[in-house]
Amino acid sequence: ARGRVRATMLALKVDALTAAGEVDRADTVIGEAQALAAVLGDERVAGYVAWSEMGLAAVTDDAARARSAAAAAEQHRSDWFDSFAGLSFLLAAADCFDRLGDTDAAGAYLARARPRAAEDRVNVEWHEAMITARSGDPRAGREQVHAARASAGRPDVQWRLRVLEAFAAHRSGDADAVQVATDALEYCATKGIEGARFAPERRAHAALAALVPQDVVPTTPTDGPRRSVPAVTIRALGRFRVTTADGIELELPPGRPTACVKALVCDGGRMHAEALMEVLWPEIDPDRGRARL
Repeated sequence: ARGRVRATMLALKVDALTAAGEVDRADTVIGEAQALAAVLGDERVAGYVAWSEMGLAAVTDDAARARSAAAAAEQHRSDWFDSFAGLSFLLAAADCFDRLGDTDAAGAYLARARPRAAEDRVNVEWHEAMITARSGDPRAGREQVHAARASAGRPDVQWRLRVLEAFAAHRSGDADAVQVATDALEYCATKGIEGARFAPERRAHAALAALVPQDVVPTTPTDGPRRSVPAVTIRALGRFRVTTADGIELELPPGRPTACVKALVCDGGRMHAEALMEVLWPEIDPDRGRARL
């Protein structure tokens, strides 16, 4: 059980490093996760690790590696694929291949996800919106992304939606494209999204950066009224720490509470209950896991 938890946490760590643009570190961790998955011989773990490698490959523009990883994830389909995780994988694959420019593969994965939309309609809607804004009808994409912003609460999704809304406006040749791009980049700056952290949407970001004069958008978060100071800062890379805005380090209860926070941080602050139960209590049945949550 501990091996399964460690491998799952390593896959989540790869996702976090990839999102942060730390692709070299992510590549090292994925190697460790793959080695552990091979020893365990667990279908779920192997599928999750391959899924994480697919995301890393998309960020590094390695289409061949992404295709291989996606195929590996599907080769290790088990009960996880029939749960919400299977839908999430299909949507992630659609997003990855669209970013790689393989719109046929992206469309095929999205077509497989649509019949399962009732499992997580919001997730399906914002993935469809991003793909349309990036490579489909730009006017429809702009409308869809704008609507999706109201329901996508995850910070890691919000900044991408704003960037893609501006990118769609640019692709459409809309008169307000420069202003929308400026607003999007200002929003990203206030959230600390800069440099390598634009990796998931680097092409769209490059197009916006070319539109907006360099002296208009700050490259780091400002101290102005738009910036909000978090109540706590959670550091998941290196030694795990939770500190207040005043720099006071908080002590979480050992065991499951700390593991729960780590898992949520690695997954962008939002996880389905089943995924969290798999991390915290991989050895018990779902009903008992729900009761413990």
